[in-house]
Amino acid sequence: MSIQVREARETDIGEIFAIRTSVAENHLSLEQLAEMGITTEAIAAMLAQESCLWVAEIDRVPVGFSMVRDETACVFGLFVRADHEG
Repeated sequence: MSIQVREARETDIGEIFAIRTSVAENHLSLEQLAEMGITTEAIAAMLAQESCLWVAEIDRVPVGFSMVRDETACVFGLFVRADHEG
């Protein structure tokens, strides 16, 4: 099994939300994320402005992603599908 990490693209947004809402720890629903301002449109705008999201793939299937806050150079989030943890 080979894991590839690449910059996220706008076409990844659906998978990013699928991964984010599938986790057991720190789980948030789409509605809860939207209440926090984390929407498809917000992520698309972030991707257009800066490199801040990376996707991990196995066999070209996204299994995780990480997000970095550029202004603080800190990892803001790192999420992996439950069936790929460990």
